[in-house]
Amino acid sequence: MTTANMDSSNTTRRRLSPIVALIGAFGALVIGLLAILNTELLAPPITPVPPSTMPPPSRLIIPCIFGPAHPLLIGPLLAVEGRITSPLHCTDTLKDGSVIKVEGVYDGDLHTVSLWVLVYTHDRSDELFYPQAQDACEGVALELEPGTQHWSTDVHLGKPDTPGLYDIILVATPSDSMKNQMLQEWLSKVCRNGALAGLRIEDFLTTEGTLIGLDTVTVATR
Repeated sequence: MTTANMDSSNTTRRRLSPIVALIGAFGALVIGLLAILNTELLAPPITPVPPSTMPPPSRLIIPCIFGPAHPLLIGPLLAVEGRITSPLHCTDTLKDGSVIKVEGVYDGDLHTVSLWVLVYTHDRSDELFYPQAQDACEGVALELEPGTQHWSTDVHLGKPDTPGLYDIILVATPSDSMKNQMLQEWLSKVCRNGALAGLRIEDFLTTEGTLIGLDTVTVATR
């Protein structure tokens, strides 16, 4: 073979090399696709999952974000315990300006200890305690159910058209203490004059006697 023929042959090979490589790559791709299709054809059919028969949740449960805002009412322990059972903490469906029935239970001797319910608003412009009563004119703070350890009283929650947050606080004080007398006098003024400003935390701190918080629930009006 002459030199000219050899050069021509080499040139032809160089021109054909990219084409051969492209054909090889295309062939590998075709083989791969055929393998995938063959695998899918041989695979067992997928059984469809039936829809769930569980009913959807009726309501989303949102974590409670309420918390007490009132100053702590602490002192020496008294021989009585108590808690609020209704309304529940974080109740947010109460009507503003409404009067609700607050209930609870106690354990101990109430011959020498008096229970009271106070309401404290979260409104920073009115940081006062409002004693509640079943009958202000009779000086009856709580109604005790005979033969049980159940108590109840009426509670006023703010003014109409004024939604807000309120702490409902169950407290105990010795029946012969100056603090108990202060609360009784406050009820007498309410009976005579109607609406009355609440009590400041300083009123409790500067009056002799023990008064301790037993339980608190926070509620919202709308």
